Amino acid sequence: MRQEAIQRRAQILLKEQGIESWPVDVTKIVETLGLNILETQLPDDTSGILEKSENNKSTIFVNKTHPPVRKRFTIAHEIGHYLLSSKNGIYVDKSIFFRDGKSQQAIDKEEMTANCFAAELLMPKSFIKKALNKFVQNGIFDSGDDLVQTLSNEFKVSTTAMSIRLQNMGLSF
Repeated sequence: MRQEAIQRRAQILLKEQGIESWPVDVTKIVETLGLNILETQLPDDTSGILEKSENNKSTIFVNKTHPPVRKRFTIAHEIGHYLLSSKNGIYVDKSIFFRDGKSQQAIDKEEMTANCFAAELLMPKSFIKKALNKFVQNGIFDSGDDLVQTLSNEFKVSTTAMSIRLQNMGLSF
């Protein structure tokens, strides 16, 4: 699936949910989609698991030891898998897919797709542009680092996620 189509799906979901400002309430989206969230003990290198079921309510398992900003990204990432992944592939019946290092290495296309979806869901381009305009007009930051930190706090994402998002939008500070 092309990046523009993935981002468009996230934008449609935001519109369907009536979400017009940040930070995006991913818990509300999960509830509206009829999914469960369960915070549980997972291995440190596992952020989340999606158990996609046709017969029962699907569940997103989130590593309870991870920081809140990581949990939010994980939930958005799993929503991406839920909405964009086919039944054959990662989620067959009730099989569980574990997160691994491939998603950050740009090797696994399904992981890249879910990351792209999560970034657009939590940090939509239109919201970032509005925030940037607000911060520039109000002179809220002194440097690029201040801006990334300010945006990260506003959107409730990690500074790493925000930095990557800004770079992918062609913005670097």
